[in-house]
Amino acid sequence: MPQFGPSISRWLAVTAMAVLQVAAWSGQTRAQTGPLGLSNFGPDQFVEAVSRGNLEGVQRGINGGRSINEIFADGSTALIVAAKGGHTAVVGFLAENRAHLDFRDRSQSTALIWAAERGHAETVAALLKAGADANIPDRVGDTPLIKAAKGGFVEVVRAIVERKVDLGRTDNTGLTALDWAERNRHPGVVRLLKNAGAK
Repeated sequence: MPQFGPSISRWLAVTAMAVLQVAAWSGQTRAQTGPLGLSNFGPDQFVEAVSRGNLEGVQRGINGGRSINEIFADGSTALIVAAKGGHTAVVGFLAENRAHLDFRDRSQSTALIWAAERGHAETVAALLKAGADANIPDRVGDTPLIKAAKGGFVEVVRAIVERKVDLGRTDNTGLTALDWAERNRHPGVVRLLKNAGAK
């Protein structure tokens, strides 16, 4: 076995340690990245990206292994969370990638119901274009149209009535969208609904 002087031995020891550190770092990096070297998003990171309307983050999450129809702890999905926030770009991306458009959360609300209730007209239009069902009610019988009429969201109502929806559908109290618009004093919605044939 060859014999080395003290200085060479120290150099060999330092070099060996550096090689081990690089190997350890490389292994850790591989463990933190999924297939194709994409970062694996945990559920909290994915929910935050969706909540903030961070399209790039959502795309990274999906590419890194998150399911597009994953059910979150609160019973919602990415599409519902994005719709609540009016994040139309994220909604469009999820819809194009086969998100379940009519999934109902614990309140039996769909993404379209949430978007309509919060007055997100562009998001409502995107969901309708993707094929979301505008006649599905939540647990109190409110359809997207009734939600929009209650809130006085004229553009949301306009987007919905352009589709084939049941204008005379009632909620669990027996009131229609037109009834609610009149009760809540939203003349623009009342006029729009009557022009569309509501009675």
